[in-house]
Amino acid sequence: MIESELGAIPEGWEITTLEKISKVITKGTTPKNFASHGVNYIKVENILDDHSIDKSKLSFVDDETHNNLLKRSIIEEKDILFSIAGTLSKFSFVTNDILPANTNQAVSIIRIDNNIVNPLFVFSCFLADFHKEHCFRNLQQSVQANLSLTTIRNLKLILPSNIILKKYEDKIIDIFNKIHI
Repeated sequence: MIESELGAIPEGWEITTLEKISKVITKGTTPKNFASHGVNYIKVENILDDHSIDKSKLSFVDDETHNNLLKRSIIEEKDILFSIAGTLSKFSFVTNDILPANTNQAVSIIRIDNNIVNPLFVFSCFLADFHKEHCFRNLQQSVQANLSLTTIRNLKLILPSNIILKKYEDKIIDIFNKIHI
């Protein structure tokens, strides 16, 4: 073990931030108009405590709104959605069955760089509640409690060595697929 800013960690492991292992960390946008059907529009209330997405209460936007006006907040497979306003720290892993989809400004979109680490590893870290102390220490209070994207970007993670990450990935993908099914 070696000492780090987060305490003792195994030798060969490193401390990093969510920003350093992500391609994108952004938040959604709220459209002026919703549609009766079309592209799924995910809000915080759609993210359930079991980290799934409640499809029965989704709102919708039309294709033009999704592709043009809300282009910045298009959700992709393997994104992690993380609530940053209202009910804080709810999160979900995006699977293909919810796409195409978009989200509002109360939800952060975290797109992990798969060339650095598997997004499921980061999702597993969220499942272990590693983020809660950091988030609530950096909470911003206004009319409604919220977290800034800077707080999300600065969230620290402990990354194992590549050998351990690969072994973890080999095991977790099968488990995650079974859970999803």
